Parts: sequence; C-alpha cells; structure tokens
Amino acid sequence: MSLNGSRMSLATAEYGWNTSYGTFLSWDPPNYTVHLRGPVVINQGETLYWTYSDNPGIIKEPVLITVTARDPLTKAVTETAALTLDWEGETAVIVRNGR
Repeated sequence: MSLNGSRMSLATAEYGWNTSYGTFLSWDPPNYTVHLRGPVVINQGETLYWTYSDNPGIIKEPVLITVTARDPLTKAVTETAALTLDWEGETAVIVRNGR
C-alpha cells in the first residue's frame, strides 16, 4: 500500500496500521529478528508484513487493512489508504482492491 503525500511530507508522518484479521510482523537490521506487532501498529513508516496463523474456517469475511498518516504534532489525518483481501480456497488470500 502506498500514500501519495499530497498534504504533507510523509517522511515526517506517524502511521496507524489496522487489520480486521491477522497480524502485522516486522524485521529490521541489524539482526533481522521477526517481531510480532499485533493487529494495530503505530510507526514512522517502517515496512510491515501482514500474516495470519489460524485458518478462518467457514467464516471467510474479507480482510480490511488500513493505514492512516497523521501529522505528528497536531495528530490531524493527512492521508489514508485501504486494501481488501479475499480468501481463495482454505488458506490463501488475493487482493480484491486497494484505494
């Protein structure tokens, strides 16, 4: 997902990530240890990865992932993006759409 940064410099933004199912992971230098971050993450734009560990079974609601960029001083929302994932088969997801 990406934001276009038309209203502020995204390099200085604070990012709020949310997922309706699953969790976010990160791994960074120097040792690249995987860190479980949870379904809600606030960061300064570092790369995150989405995953899940439990098979959703027969309830296969689409997964909604959103990211919101905020001005770090005023907390005003400056940009948003969303991504919808659909289940394909028992354990795979495909991108339905993004905005």
